[in-house]
Amino acid sequence: MFLSLLLLAAQAQDVVIRTSEPRPASPWVEVVSGRCGDDRLELRRPRWPLPSSAVVRLNRRTPEGDLGLLERELSEPAAAYRFSVLCTPNNETLELRWVRGLADQQGQVAFRSGSAEFRDGTLIAVRSEEADSEAFWYR
Repeated sequence: MFLSLLLLAAQAQDVVIRTSEPRPASPWVEVVSGRCGDDRLELRRPRWPLPSSAVVRLNRRTPEGDLGLLERELSEPAAAYRFSVLCTPNNETLELRWVRGLADQQGQVAFRSGSAEFRDGTLIAVRSEEADSEAFWYR
């Protein structure tokens, strides 16, 4: 036993410690995607280092139509989101749904839900409204 301890002590004297500056992390991006037939929707929400506006792509292109309201609804950096992508039975229309929870300074959470519909490469409708916690915690 004593011999083992001496060997460990002798090895401990040969310990070399090296330090290096850690590499910065790659930017973090939250990506949500869905497919209806040949149409593929992708939502990218930059999260770090500096959150910026959400970007919506349909078949790798910016959809036609006014994306302002949709991008504002999906770009709250401090919010938690739940997303789902739905298709009409004939895959003619793709729908993005979301529920957002955002806590204020006192810890009270405000919820919003919304949807966006896409058809033939165009954003055709955006809806959003206040919601409650039950909308956020659906299963």
